[in-house]
Amino acid sequence: RGWILDDNNGYFASGGGSGIASGSYRFGPDPIWECVRYGTLIVIYNEFDRNINLPPDDLDPSDGVMILPANSTLFERAGGSPSASGSPNYPNSNWLTGGSWQNTLMSNSNDSYQIRQPNNLNGLISPFHAVSFGNNTNNPVISFPGSASGKVFYMDNSFNNNPFDQANWSEGSAPNGDETPGTGNNAANSAWIQGVFAAANSAGLPIRDTVNVQACDSAQYQALFLYNDTTFTDTLLTVDGCDSIVSYNYTISPSPSFNLTIDNAISCFASNNGQLSATTLTGNYDWTGAAGFSQSSTNNIISNLGPDTYTLVFTDDNGCSDQDSIVLNEPLEIRTVSVQSTCDSALIYSNWVFASGIYIDTQVASNGCDSISEVNLTLSNSSVSTTTFFGCNSLDYNGQTYISDTIVRDTFQTTGGCDSIIIAELNIPSEVNFSFTIQDCLPIIYNGITYTSSATIRDTFLNSNGCDSIVIADLIIGSSIFTNFNEQGCDSVFTIGQWFFGDTILRDTFSAVAGCDSIVSTIITVSNPSFEVSFASSCDNVTLNGQDFLSDTIFNDTLLSVIGCDSIIQRNLTILPSSSSILTDSICPDSSYILPDGSTASNPGSYSITLTNNVGCDSLITVNLFSRSSPFIQLTDYDSLLCEGEQYFIDLADYPGLLGEWITPNSPNELQLFEESGDYVYWLRNGINGCPVLDTVSIDFIFCDNSCTLYFPDAFSPNYDGRNEVFKPIYQDCNATITQYELSIYNRWGELVFYSENLELGWNGMINQEALPIETYIYMVKYRQNQDYQFEGNVTLLR
Repeated sequence: RGWILDDNNGYFASGGGSGIASGSYRFGPDPIWECVRYGTLIVIYNEFDRNINLPPDDLDPSDGVMILPANSTLFERAGGSPSASGSPNYPNSNWLTGGSWQNTLMSNSNDSYQIRQPNNLNGLISPFHAVSFGNNTNNPVISFPGSASGKVFYMDNSFNNNPFDQANWSEGSAPNGDETPGTGNNAANSAWIQGVFAAANSAGLPIRDTVNVQACDSAQYQALFLYNDTTFTDTLLTVDGCDSIVSYNYTISPSPSFNLTIDNAISCFASNNGQLSATTLTGNYDWTGAAGFSQSSTNNIISNLGPDTYTLVFTDDNGCSDQDSIVLNEPLEIRTVSVQSTCDSALIYSNWVFASGIYIDTQVASNGCDSISEVNLTLSNSSVSTTTFFGCNSLDYNGQTYISDTIVRDTFQTTGGCDSIIIAELNIPSEVNFSFTIQDCLPIIYNGITYTSSATIRDTFLNSNGCDSIVIADLIIGSSIFTNFNEQGCDSVFTIGQWFFGDTILRDTFSAVAGCDSIVSTIITVSNPSFEVSFASSCDNVTLNGQDFLSDTIFNDTLLSVIGCDSIIQRNLTILPSSSSILTDSICPDSSYILPDGSTASNPGSYSITLTNNVGCDSLITVNLFSRSSPFIQLTDYDSLLCEGEQYFIDLADYPGLLGEWITPNSPNELQLFEESGDYVYWLRNGINGCPVLDTVSIDFIFCDNSCTLYFPDAFSPNYDGRNEVFKPIYQDCNATITQYELSIYNRWGELVFYSENLELGWNGMINQEALPIETYIYMVKYRQNQDYQFEGNVTLLR
């Protein structure tokens, strides 16, 4: 009893955002807590947000598990201590019956939860135990970084049974079901509880206790509600069967009552000269403001206040409290606005003004604030305006028709009641008419328009007065007469008593009866015989006018033109020949032959290619390819594995009667010296035009020392390409010194696949004439060379 439960009180982090909730609660004086044995699991939950996975409430401690809400009457609460703005300490008395989760509200981002011994009321002294998270890193006991949203922090004894060791604590996920106790009274919880019970020994002594309970206005003892001071005595049995005598002394104190008064209202523009007071009582006054004001003291007066809503929570010496709020406002200035309209000028605040505008006068009102008077003035000036109007022949003005120049004067009043004189000058000129005649032969161009027949044109213009000026033009048009004659002939034409030998146009002009021209034109066309020569060519033959020509020909054709004259056409025909030829050649196996058109042939046969000869006709070329065989040559196996520093010669002259040449390295010399590892290529042929036979030589130089150490390669490839076909040791001059030798090779299942006692006999990757798969195999070697040697390694079989 009396153990305190609280969130962060400022000990683990200070200031806003560190999870400091006002108040705390503790285990109350109820005798049931006397019956709770060491090792009991107590689950306390938020009464406003009960986890649906929790079992029903369990207030019976006999099974080692208790489940109850934070507002249970088995707890006591201290509503205002500690707080973020007040003391971090805990009260010694005046705890109220019934706890509240509100006193330990948890923040998801930064907060702590702590357990304090009954006698540890100093909030700045370390609690018995605490778990913190987020930025609450001052004085940590158990601490986790980051937000606690959706998380569970629990002790899992992963290192040992010390609850103060961080290594024994873990972070879980609530959505994943990591809550405690999970399924109520499960096997794991039961085993833990029973183990603790078995380890705890009770002395079996009777327990006597006195519990003092203080409450405000009323209290509850079992089923009784108490309103006056009362004492009860209960005799209970402990878990060991001994008497537990408890005396309960209930002290009921009335809650305080107070009134709030505004002692000094805020002056105009003075933001912090207000004062409030409350009824004078003995206790603590906790003042707060909506804008962040906070003050805690035993004084009932607060001063130097600005506009805000202020709340007072008063707690007397018995721990009982009352609360009330009051609003302190700043008085506002007094402002009046009026609107005036007049003509020309006005008297404003004892001064004549002659322009529209806003005029302001400031005085001091009875409350000490400004009294502002504002006049919105609109001045309308009297006016005289003159307007000139024009009209042709007549003019309508204000509903009356005028036919001569006139001056009209009108007087009106504006919306502001001022005179507005309008003078209208009416100018009324008359229109002007004019007509004339134009006579000419076809055509007449008038005002940019061409006319081919007589017409009367009326145009209306504006004169300098803006009135119509009408012009009438009478156009009288006489037409000319045109007559055309055509005369045609071959070589010459005779007309009007004269011979013409070329194209000519004759024109005569006469005067018609209307005085206009009469033009007679004679067009003379003389056509001469035409002679046209053309050239054409074709391959092999040409067809002309239904006749085939197989050789060069000149063809003449005489035609008549449209006017009956001769037209002679001569065509020169040239017959171009096509060509053909036959080529015979041979091709080596596995090679290609380039045909005349640039394409390639890979096999013997007959190939027909059509090209174009030098005159543009087809040139047919037939290529007959015959197979040319390569000579059968028994190739020498030059592949070698040598020690570094050795020299290796290969002479292709060892092949008698054959021509040899090295491709890699590129050299015409048949004798080559090799001192580096690599793949070298050469070819052999039985004559200059013989088909070549290619071979590749693989030479490997390895490090060898004089101790005759056996070297084993880490891979070999028995794929019949003549390279690295057998797995066996590499050595130099060892036969004389090695007196005993064993090589054993195993697959990955430990099965023996090869065994040899001969240095020269290697493994070809087969067993019982069957090729083994690509894989890594294990080999073991034993040999004697003055002493016994044994080692093992891995070799990879490749294909």
